[in-house]
Amino acid sequence: MYPGIQLELIIENANVNMSKRQADVAVRPTRTPPETLVGRRISNLAFAAYASTTYMQGRTANLAELDWVRLDDSLLHLAADQWFRRTLSNAKSALTTNSVLGLLLGCEANLGATVIPCFMADTNHKLQRIVPPIDDAASILWLLTHEDLRHTARVRASWPMR
Repeated sequence: MYPGIQLELIIENANVNMSKRQADVAVRPTRTPPETLVGRRISNLAFAAYASTTYMQGRTANLAELDWVRLDDSLLHLAADQWFRRTLSNAKSALTTNSVLGLLLGCEANLGATVIPCFMADTNHKLQRIVPPIDDAASILWLLTHEDLRHTARVRASWPMR
């Protein structure tokens, strides 16, 4: 449709620096995007605590007593990680990872409970929700660009910012 535009999809945890033009458009989970970026809200992201049905056999849903698959310090900016650190700071860590996918895989492997987006876990037959969605862990998925780029043809053609 637009032969002059070449897409490059970079999947990593580090936020690219939009001010330094490391990317034209970014998809970010945050409650409030930086003031230098503009864009649109894609979706709300609900988070809840999950564990595998195998791991939960013989255990209660007392969060403080469970082993946890949790994020490392590289994702401190996520509301879910901030909630975990405030609420369960003394919880036993069975696995620490630098990705949300790592949380899911560790949980599936019966290593412990985790806090992950509901869309990732609700349809997973290996997992069960331990508690309802956690309001303080919720986030919003945004499609963002730098203010200076919002009217460029390549950004408008890729994802129109309204």
